[in-house]
Amino acid sequence: MVDSERFQHAMSLRMAGKEQDALQELETLASLATDPCEYSSLLLGQATCLLGLGRVKEARQRWLESARRWTNLYTELIDAYLCAEEGKREEAVHKLTRILESYSELGEPGNEDTYSEASEWLGQQLSWLKRYAEAVQPFKKALAFPETDERKRQLSFYLGICYLQIGNLAEAEQKLTESLPPKCDDPQWAEVQFQLGCLYFQQRAYVKAKKAFELCEFFADETNTELKQKLSGWLADIDSYIPKEVRERQRID
Repeated sequence: MVDSERFQHAMSLRMAGKEQDALQELETLASLATDPCEYSSLLLGQATCLLGLGRVKEARQRWLESARRWTNLYTELIDAYLCAEEGKREEAVHKLTRILESYSELGEPGNEDTYSEASEWLGQQLSWLKRYAEAVQPFKKALAFPETDERKRQLSFYLGICYLQIGNLAEAEQKLTESLPPKCDDPQWAEVQFQLGCLYFQQRAYVKAKKAFELCEFFADETNTELKQKLSGWLADIDSYIPKEVRERQRID
């Protein structure tokens, strides 16, 4: 019989982002397990930790060891997450869609976190595939159970980008605004400003767009070279869309 207190401790470590500590605890518990189903569950927990650490090949190996002994809903979920991290996004979409549609217990009280997580993964894969319209509903479902304010902001950011990509500018502005972190030194703050700049540009609010891009440039992490490159292009062109008299008035102000 698995030590339930140590198992819960391992799960708490994983939820707190201490994947390496959780992995070590689960490995210790697995070395003591005698029941095949319990051993399989502990291997699956290890696979989850390894996935969180970015050690995808090792995670897939632990998953295979677990699946050979016993399978359940969580076995299928981790398989879908692994497919996503292995770059098999279409396969991940297929598996996640089937899981969310087939397992009615995911919609029951007590399973909100798992349902939200699976919905978020589905939305992310659809976004990677540029199927933004399809990604809206999964992100909305994930947002129904956000767990923390930080995750609520992250999901709102994903949803805002989807709305922006499909041209629903009013919803995009609302969700992107909701995704702004309270402190501007949060790396996400600059990312949101960039997306707001793109949004305002589409609304032809060029002065607002320029301000958002400038705020993004000022607060962006210097190591975020991809964002810096995108910004330089926008800032080089944005003045050509602003009337000359407005630009001169801004210089005077």
